[in-house]
Amino acid sequence: MSVALNRLQERLRRDLYLPFAFRIAINSAKLPWQTAASDPDACAAALRGFQRRIQADAVVPWFDGWLEAEAAGAQVIRDEFGHVTGTPAPLSRLPRAEGFLEAPQIRHVLAVARALCTETREQSTVIACLTGIRTLALRLLGVRPLPNASMEPAAIEIAQSLARAYCEAGVGALVFAAEVPFIDAAEATHFAPLAEVAREYGVPAILLSRHPMSPSSEAALHKIGIDRVTAPGTRLSSICALPATMLRAAPQASDGWFRLQCDAKKAPRLFVSEWEVPLDASVETMIALRDKVVA
Repeated sequence: MSVALNRLQERLRRDLYLPFAFRIAINSAKLPWQTAASDPDACAAALRGFQRRIQADAVVPWFDGWLEAEAAGAQVIRDEFGHVTGTPAPLSRLPRAEGFLEAPQIRHVLAVARALCTETREQSTVIACLTGIRTLALRLLGVRPLPNASMEPAAIEIAQSLARAYCEAGVGALVFAAEVPFIDAAEATHFAPLAEVAREYGVPAILLSRHPMSPSSEAALHKIGIDRVTAPGTRLSSICALPATMLRAAPQASDGWFRLQCDAKKAPRLFVSEWEVPLDASVETMIALRDKVVA
């Protein structure tokens, strides 16, 4: 079992460096996507090796917004790096949650997670990244859920089953990657079933939004049990998102940004990437950023 993220920070008493380095780690190890998606030991070794290289405080077993939909039956085409190309068609019928965890894709990512949790133990944590539930519903059904409408039960059951399985594997935090922008604070209620799972297992729940978010939406997410929320443009809080442009730039390009963060520091924070670390990020810069985070 991996140490819970909150306990790791309590023990270290410092800011934590938590970039979501998935495909860049696989590519750095020169591991073909087909191998990474079928050999859990090879995939875990690549991810753990890159984590050690950049001295991150966490490792992610998977980061893919189409994982759950593909496992539920969506037909996707991927490029050499595992990115989905084109726009897959919605499912012709509602998926069933029964048997979802037995899908080959899910069995594989859970095996990767268990391998990482066994190895990291108390030294660092494993963060499971799941597709935001509204994004999942859109990809399963082809229709975005209305803010005040009930979420499709199949989407809830699939999301909750994967969250529980990750927690049973021993991960130290759950991150919900929301690609669909929030248009109304009422949409926060859609994440309540996932926040319940996090509370059940005593791990932090983090909402990672790919789009800017209003203060009212952020407040609503905290109200339903999401511990931390990050979105582009939000800074000076308990969680700071490292922009992709910063990860691609020379190490010294981030000096001014970090000075601003240091001036506003009140308590230990989490420094995450604003989304998955891009493939063209500078590894040299990622190493230098770690030194700035923990300084």
